[in-house]
Amino acid sequence: MSRKLILITPDKSIDITPIVGNITLDSDIDTLGQSLSFDLANSDTKFFPKNPCDLGHIVVLTNGSKELYRGIIVSEQKDGRYHIAYRSFDFAFHLNQSTVVYQFNKTVAANAAEAIKKICKDFGMSIGSILNMSPVIKKIYIQESPAAIIKDIIDQVEKQLGFKILMEMRGGKLYIEKRNDLVVDDTFQLADNLIKNKIIDAIGDPTRHRSIEEMRNSIKIIVRGEKDTYTVKATANDKSLIDKYGLLQHTETIDEEDIAKARTIANNKLKELGRVFEDNSIRLIGHDDVRAGRIIQLNEPITGITGKWLIKSVMHTISGGQHFMDVNLGVIT
Repeated sequence: MSRKLILITPDKSIDITPIVGNITLDSDIDTLGQSLSFDLANSDTKFFPKNPCDLGHIVVLTNGSKELYRGIIVSEQKDGRYHIAYRSFDFAFHLNQSTVVYQFNKTVAANAAEAIKKICKDFGMSIGSILNMSPVIKKIYIQESPAAIIKDIIDQVEKQLGFKILMEMRGGKLYIEKRNDLVVDDTFQLADNLIKNKIIDAIGDPTRHRSIEEMRNSIKIIVRGEKDTYTVKATANDKSLIDKYGLLQHTETIDEEDIAKARTIANNKLKELGRVFEDNSIRLIGHDDVRAGRIIQLNEPITGITGKWLIKSVMHTISGGQHFMDVNLGVIT
């Protein structure tokens, strides 16, 4: 299969692949949405193709019949060497760039799924699927981006329910799913007439960094009372980690209405923070399904990057018919 970059203008669709140079596709676990950058040559000579790209146009990256990315051109940079660089963002762009006010309080309460659906409806965001999330949201958001609000809602759900959630855009639609349900197939195929190979057979530049700087092996959940008094409502400790590394404590404040969930919140927070943190990186032959927030299985015996890992960020580079990716990995929590 061959990748193509299609430009969609108000009047027509154009395959701009022949005039495009490098393409990079980025995703990061801390950011809702992906960005795609590309460059093309430009000249005012008589027979050189006219540049059809402009701000606000849509670009679609495909691989055969599969759509990999769809986004809006948001910036253009020209230089004196007849080179033009464009950057685009997928349709989460509007959720990231706007600021809004939402009031989910005792009067206007909504469960997490309903709150997110309302935000998406207000901004004309198409929904692919949203996980059923029952925790009720009671919070007022002022001058925050819709993307930040959605992320905060997801954080609240994760604390209460104890599992991780993935948000990502596909084909211009928002999907919110359990993270562990999205494990990348660890094979790649250079061409339709060639056999499939394992990603683990082509790992380059592995780097592994381990640290206990962010570890917390003791959790206290407190509630603020009258006259600025605080009461500890739940604790969770990992004795083996305390004995090995010393006491590293995290304190978190919750609202009074969440007191019944204090024990669950403490245990989930200990599960998240009670560990050795890792920040690892590798370079691989490109794989279209590798995106931030998904899970990948590897076996790199020299550094020990073995087993299932969380993809924290990835940069795909497509140039001259070759596809590589630089992947940043973390421990699954």
